[in-house]
Amino acid sequence: MPRCVRNFAASASAYTSRAGFSCTIRLSRERIEKLNLGKLYQIIAYGGNLVTDDEPAEDHEPAILNDRLYALSSSNPYFAEGEKTAAYEICEQLEWHTPDRIIVPMGHGEHLFMIWKGIKELGKVGLIRGQDVTMTGVQIEGYAAIVDQLHGGKAAEAPADKARTVATDLAMKKPTHEYLAIRSIRESKGEGVKVGDAEVLDALALLARTEGIFAEPAAASTIAGLKKLIDQGHVGRSEEIVCMITGAGLKDPSTARRFIRKVRAIDRIVSQIESRRFTTRLGRTKLEILKAISTRETYGYEIWRTLGQRSGMHMDISSVYQHLSELEKVGLAKRTKVEKVLGKPERYYYHLTDRGKAVVRSFSEQHS
Repeated sequence: MPRCVRNFAASASAYTSRAGFSCTIRLSRERIEKLNLGKLYQIIAYGGNLVTDDEPAEDHEPAILNDRLYALSSSNPYFAEGEKTAAYEICEQLEWHTPDRIIVPMGHGEHLFMIWKGIKELGKVGLIRGQDVTMTGVQIEGYAAIVDQLHGGKAAEAPADKARTVATDLAMKKPTHEYLAIRSIRESKGEGVKVGDAEVLDALALLARTEGIFAEPAAASTIAGLKKLIDQGHVGRSEEIVCMITGAGLKDPSTARRFIRKVRAIDRIVSQIESRRFTTRLGRTKLEILKAISTRETYGYEIWRTLGQRSGMHMDISSVYQHLSELEKVGLAKRTKVEKVLGKPERYYYHLTDRGKAVVRSFSEQHS
């Protein structure tokens, strides 16, 4: 039973499916808005069950709940032991020597700690000579408790509400393996670095265009961290460095959409596709309201009158305002100004957003 919808939950669903077990994913409602749909789709495909609750996303259950239910989380020691395989694969692919530095994204910190543990174990059994590798951890600004304490400062208070970062997999308010991550970094004479969302997105684009690797934001944080350390003079350009890329970019469609917007021709194509799908879910009333707003900036009473005269739609004016409110929520319409008329209620004027205009265009094309 994984606790939230991330790579961990998707992987657990896949493995339990292969083993013939059932898998239930518990999702905190506070995480729903930032949910990565790519990971959710994987869970559904693998047959995982999804339940929501009001408990904070970082609350952890004991490993064994009863004789039929076993909980998986970052605090589960058996799960953490499995992450040592990253160390084995790195050393095997480097012909059984360690790189100068390994850079790892840190949420709870267990991945970095377990890679370091795996390297020490390889040294003990004689598969590698020496352990001259510097472990470096990367966290996102606002959720950098490990890095802050590593540098001798007090951990900054993480935002109390939902995760405010594109790298949601790193947004841990209270890392469960903080002490072990700090110990591993210090033992290896390493360091920690925190990066911002803009740096992560720049690194994501750089990685894709130079290496052909499209990573999700949390994974690309290691490239952002490396760039920052080089710029600060903490990393030599001759060092042999391994950056852990922990998840693919298509698992986070909202971030992929950010890059599409930068290419206008592609953005228009995607908007047109999305709009055609959206019009199938919009009712006639909302579409007629969008058409009324599309000609000029207007307000509720005028829209109500237009619907009656042009479309023969007669309804209570309060229903028009309800539809306008719903169109605002889905990003198709937007208030532009408030006009005060003496002795009358305030007038709220509306116009279409770019997405709203695309919906109207798509509807017109389908019915032309």
